[in-house]
This record gives sequence, C-alpha cells and structure tokens, in this order.
Amino acid sequence: MKRLFYIILYFISPLLPIFVTILANTEKYKNTNNLISLIFGACAFTWLSFELILSSRSKFIEANFGLDKLIRFHALMAVISLVLVFIHKSYKWENEFGDISFNLFILISIISLIFMVNIISNKIQPLKKLKIFLSKYHITKYQYQVAIHNLTVVAVIIMFIHVMFATSTKQSIELQIVYILYFGGSISFYFYNKVIKRFILSKNKLKVVNLTKVSDDITVINLKSETNNIFNFKPGQFGYLKINDKNFSKEGHPFSIISIPGQSNELNFAIKKLGDYTSKIDTIQINSSATVDGPYGRLSYLNYTNERNIVLIAGGIGITPMIGMLRYMNLYDKSRNVILIWGVNTKSDIIFHQEFLDIQKNMTNFNFVPVVFRDNSYDGEKGRIDNKKLNKIFTNSSIDLSEAGFYICGPSIMIKLVLTSLKSLNVSKKQLHLENFNF
Repeated sequence: MKRLFYIILYFISPLLPIFVTILANTEKYKNTNNLISLIFGACAFTWLSFELILSSRSKFIEANFGLDKLIRFHALMAVISLVLVFIHKSYKWENEFGDISFNLFILISIISLIFMVNIISNKIQPLKKLKIFLSKYHITKYQYQVAIHNLTVVAVIIMFIHVMFATSTKQSIELQIVYILYFGGSISFYFYNKVIKRFILSKNKLKVVNLTKVSDDITVINLKSETNNIFNFKPGQFGYLKINDKNFSKEGHPFSIISIPGQSNELNFAIKKLGDYTSKIDTIQINSSATVDGPYGRLSYLNYTNERNIVLIAGGIGITPMIGMLRYMNLYDKSRNVILIWGVNTKSDIIFHQEFLDIQKNMTNFNFVPVVFRDNSYDGEKGRIDNKKLNKIFTNSSIDLSEAGFYICGPSIMIKLVLTSLKSLNVSKKQLHLENFNF
C-alpha cells in the first residue's frame, strides 16, 4: 500500500500549484493556450524539483522500491520533465531564468547520458568516442561525474527563481507559498543527504581492520565500528562505503554486505576491481577510517516471507548479496530449501568455494551449482546460464518453481538471459527479485 501511496502522491503533486494558480488568475486561464502552458509548466517544475528527493537516497522511500528502481525512475522522469519544459517553453515564458535553467538541465542530461548510462553511450559511436577521448583527462572518473550531476540543484534553484518571477506567481501570495513549500521540501532532502547525513556518519566512523585477497581481482575488506554501533540490516542489502583517504574519492560507492546481521560490530565487503575507485581497494592502509551509509536494497529473502523455496542466481561479483543471505540461512534458517546457481568465467573465480561446500553439508536442502563459462579444465556445469542450463539444473533439484522466489544479481547481459529463460519456464514476475545497477 505504501508503494501505491507514494506513486499516486508523486503524480498528483502538480495539481495543487495548478489549482491555486487557476484560482488566483481565473480569467487568464480561461484561455486554452495559457491553461496548457500552466499544466506543462507546473508538472515540469514539480517533478524536476522532486528529482532532488529521488536522488537523496531517502530510506523511507527506498525501502519500498529498491534503490536501483528509484534511480531508473529518476532518470526517466528527468527526460519526461524536460520534454514538458520544452512544450511549456514553446508557449513563451516571461523571464530569462527559464532559459538558463532549461539549458543547464539539458547539459547535465547529456553529460549523464554519456558517462552514467553505459547502455546508451556504448551503442552510439560518437558518444562512445567522446567518452574514450574525455577519459584521457580523467573526466570520466566517478567523483567528477557525480559532481557534474550535482549541478542539478543549481538548475532547480534557477528554475525556482524563474517560477517566482512569473506574473501569475507574483500576483498570489498563496501560490508563492505553494512553490516555496515544494522547492523547500525538495532542497531539504538534498541538504540532508549532502550535509547532515555526512555529519551523522562522521560521528560513527569505522576502521579498516583487515584486507584479504580471495582472488586475483577481489578483496574482502573488514571494517570495525569504533563506537560499537552498526546499523541494522538484512542479509543481501548493501551500503555506500567511503574510505577516508586522500587516494580515494569523497563519494561513497555501493557494495553488498557479506557479513551476518547482528553478529558483531563489524561490516565486511567483497570488492572486485572494476573501475578507478575499486582498482585501488587493496592498497588501503590498515586502521584507515571509513564510513558506510546504509542499509539499502530489497534483495533479501527476509522481505518475502511467503516463499518456501529460494533460487539464487548470480553472475560474477553479483554473488555478494547471495553470500550474505546464505551465511544468514546457515546460522538461522538451516532447513530452508535453497539452490545457488553462480555463473563465472573460470573456476579460479569461484571465491569462498570451500565455505559454500561447508554450507552445503550443514544445510541438507541447499544445492550449490557453479556454472563456468570459459575453462576446459573444469569438470562441472559449463556454458551460460540459459534456458537449457536452467532446465537441466531444476530437473535435478527438489525445487518447486511455482513456490520459489528467484533472486538475481549480475551483469545486465546475464540478467536479461536469465529473465528470458525463467519466463519460458512460466515463472511469474511476482516471483522475481533482482538488483541491477548496470545502466
């Protein structure tokens, strides 16, 4: 019900400024063109302002949708809102602040498409070449992308000034109050996320107590709370880790928590070298301080208590949320009927292999099935996790697919292939739980 409430509230939110504007300027908005311009303009202002809320990682909203879905919705509504602004603009606006705000939004959107939405930039050759060229000047680094994207708040402020200087707004104190409340509410979310939350986190620092290389490119980092105050989390969730070191950016990066909830005052992460930030993860000095903002994510079987059987499907480093869930089950939920299907490139990529085998001995209803893509020396399941492979695995297992929950995490190509395969096996959408930050 909360999800439906938030969705309805979001989409009807422009009605208040529209209604108040019409009441204050009844004669003006009897004109159809003026009314259309108002509707598009009010929707654009409201939803572009709310972009600050969607990007603030607000936990009471995120807990109902999942952060990956909120980020996708954030990107979609930014595009829709800019289209509305363009239509509103075509009816002519009254001051130059509108042009400044609109142009800044467009610039930020283009940069975001180039650097943050890989699905688009990698398919459009000119964008791909531009991305490669700019990478030579370190502009593609995550912290610079975030800094540029944060200019959204500047565009929202200029848009607010544009609205406040509009004739209709200046003539109505009620309308001014409405727009101030909308803008003030949105900017407060941004301020909390960027300032207040960071201050709170700084009061609960963690310390790096150990680093363990579990493969050539994956390192486990162990953090211990200096205040013995670890936030509550569910197995499978993740947090934004920020290392307080000059060699690392000031922006937190998301990693799944692989430690067991409530077991100690420690947090553990398994991190793969994939980008400029993670490439230096094994160079962290022991006793370095860090902060973790969390928990986030809905990829936890504890969120779906009606599922009798659990199917975990991972690709590569997408195994990390599954590790957290399996460690928790092995301690508190040993009788659970579970199967783990994990696709990797080579058998050397199967980290925690012995631990999974030990869990399999301890949990009599747990079945571990690694699937190796490129390794002729491996004598187990080989190839891709496709329809044929899943059919074979499920045929040899005791899993009742009609009563199972499917938890999927990995590269976007793998996720797409798995979803197509599960659809052919008549698995419903309600049974699917996935986390995909590959944009």
